[in-house]
Amino acid sequence: MSKRMNEDLLKNTSRTGKRSPLLPQTTQRHTVQVPRELHRRLRQIAFDKEISMAKVIEEALDKAGQ
Repeated sequence: MSKRMNEDLLKNTSRTGKRSPLLPQTTQRHTVQVPRELHRRLRQIAFDKEISMAKVIEEALDKAGQ
């Protein structure tokens, strides 16, 4: 894959400025630093439940908010 195409994919737009259908539209992403062990545990839970890590984090936040 060309570097230009890669950049377009990351931005989720084509060179013409239209939205690219190649990546699904997701909720707003937040980047935070997570301790390595916590990341491993979250990833293992996601793997076990066969869901995305985002879903695991959402569930954890929901439980914490109750």
